[in-house]
Amino acid sequence: MASDILDFFLERKERVRNCSNGIVTFCKGIHHLRMRVVYYSKCIKTFCKGRLIQLKNFGKNRDGLEEAS
Repeated sequence: MASDILDFFLERKERVRNCSNGIVTFCKGIHHLRMRVVYYSKCIKTFCKGRLIQLKNFGKNRDGLEEAS
C-alpha cells in the first residue's frame, strides 16, 4: 500500500507541477503512515498553493485525483 501511494503521486507528478514541486515533496513521509484519505486532502490543501487538488477514494479509484474548481 505504501509503495502504491508513492507511485500514485509520482505517476501524476505532472498534474501537480504548480503545487510547489508537487505533493510528494511537501507531503513526504505521509506515504509511510496509515492515514485516512482525509489526511491526504488536508496535506494537499495546505501545501499545494499553486493548485488545489483533492484525493478521493484512494485505493478503490486510482483516478480519484481531481482538481478542485
